[in-house]
Amino acid sequence: MEHFSESLLKRVRKTGIFETMTRQETIRVLSDPRAYLVGFHPEETVFEPENFMHCLGYVVSGRIGIRMSGYPMRTLTQGSCFGAAALFGNEGRYVTEIRAQSETRILFFENTLVEECVRTIPSFAEGYIRFLSERIRFLNRKIRLLSGHDSLNALTIYLSEQVPDCDGVIPVKSYTQLARTLNMSRSSLYRVMEELEKDGMIRKQGKGILLTDPEAFL
Repeated sequence: MEHFSESLLKRVRKTGIFETMTRQETIRVLSDPRAYLVGFHPEETVFEPENFMHCLGYVVSGRIGIRMSGYPMRTLTQGSCFGAAALFGNEGRYVTEIRAQSETRILFFENTLVEECVRTIPSFAEGYIRFLSERIRFLNRKIRLLSGHDSLNALTIYLSEQVPDCDGVIPVKSYTQLARTLNMSRSSLYRVMEELEKDGMIRKQGKGILLTDPEAFL
């Protein structure tokens, strides 16, 4: 990318993959022609199984939604990275569908640039490994939620539905009423809440449920 703003440089350097890189190393990456900005309108496709780029994406502004086989996996906002599954290998299909949910700008890094950075910039390699580790943990949590028993599924689906309208804490007037709403006993509700609490995903906080890992429910 020939020209980029100081604000973009500062924003990128706050991202996990780039945050331990020096200013000059980050400028070197952003200045490379294999890094470029693309704008997307609401509902416009970013990646889909039959149409994708072998690039790592960084959300500069806006919001994107990720779905797999029609199931909503997560929502990514400013500062998030995606696309590791598209970078390397000979797969002819991408694993998910990604659409813009608002006016969105994405900074793409082609796979050859990412490979070069991994080989020549140790701090980038460390950041990329952390990024991949986070994705593995996220997918493990999703698999557990999707393969859980009925009571666990009922609670996680309910919490997922509340995320857009809450500020990290989902109010609960009565746990007895919540159990009835979810068609389970109060003891079952407490048991699955304990499971999610042990996994570090929620915590009871006064008259509400604090989402300690809100991304797991997006």
